[in-house]
Amino acid sequence: MNRMDIGSGKWAVIGHNIAKASISEHILKLTTQPRVVILTDREVSGYYLKELVEHLSPIVTNPSIIIADGNTMSKTIDAIKPIIERLLDIEFGPRDLLIVLGGGGLIDVARFVIGILNRPMQTLIVPTTLLSMVEVSQNNKAYLSFQSHKDLLQIEAQVSDVIIDIAFLQSLSKRIINNGTAQIILYGLLVDKELLTRLSVPGDLTGLIEAAIRSGMKIRKEKPQLLCYGKEIADAIETHFRFLKYNSGEALALSLMAMNGSPKFEELYRRLELPIRLDGVSRETLTKRILSRLDYQEDSVSIMMKDNNGSVGPVRMNKMMAQSYFDRTLGMILST
Repeated sequence: MNRMDIGSGKWAVIGHNIAKASISEHILKLTTQPRVVILTDREVSGYYLKELVEHLSPIVTNPSIIIADGNTMSKTIDAIKPIIERLLDIEFGPRDLLIVLGGGGLIDVARFVIGILNRPMQTLIVPTTLLSMVEVSQNNKAYLSFQSHKDLLQIEAQVSDVIIDIAFLQSLSKRIINNGTAQIILYGLLVDKELLTRLSVPGDLTGLIEAAIRSGMKIRKEKPQLLCYGKEIADAIETHFRFLKYNSGEALALSLMAMNGSPKFEELYRRLELPIRLDGVSRETLTKRILSRLDYQEDSVSIMMKDNNGSVGPVRMNKMMAQSYFDRTLGMILST
């Protein structure tokens, strides 16, 4: 079991089959024994909730359970209202503990609730997907979607202690796991190419997650704007198909392939079972969608691009140049 400092006096504990014991240890270390609320989603609760409650029974009496929708597209304003209502109904206070058990969508909703409630709150986050494991330890923002606009609403989120148990990944499909795989590839392209090597050679998953978290923290501390790399294409893919055909990891993977395509990169994708080509949309249609969503300032826009030395940074260009760039780049993943 590894222990990482994630800032603001908080820690991430990483290991295999550590969740139940680590949650118990966390509760016992609190100054006063709290009432416990477990916020989870329907799917995760079916796998793990009963076993967790039974494990905690010697130290926690009748924890309150809140079941929410953990789907990424369900993280909306409507999702936070019933959670707030339930916390108020049970008079949840600063001495109590909110345990968030689930994937990234649920965690975003929970952290949004924590951010807007005008009261202190003790929280412990237990992510159950690879993407949430990689992201939640070092992302200090929470996002909600609004209508067809993904992650449109944003709030600063307080740092929470995190328990990362890689055993949760055993119950996930390859598609869900690859949401996190694509994010690790992004970090590898931006700051640590060793991550790509780690992905190529199966091995220490705990070490891979730990290295990815460190890379994400480095980017957010030094050059957070780099995280926009590939966002234009990825968002266009997701919204064109109304978030149905490609999940967020697949859309990001396709975007990174468009900008970094090579035989070696394709070999990595095949090994990881990530999509290499995009179908169901023309290059012209997707380019138009991208251009319509760019943030123009005085007839120009800033795009994160890789230079000849492999470094990523912003490049300012006019609309015609942007159209040429995206049309050319999409040719790597689209034939029409």
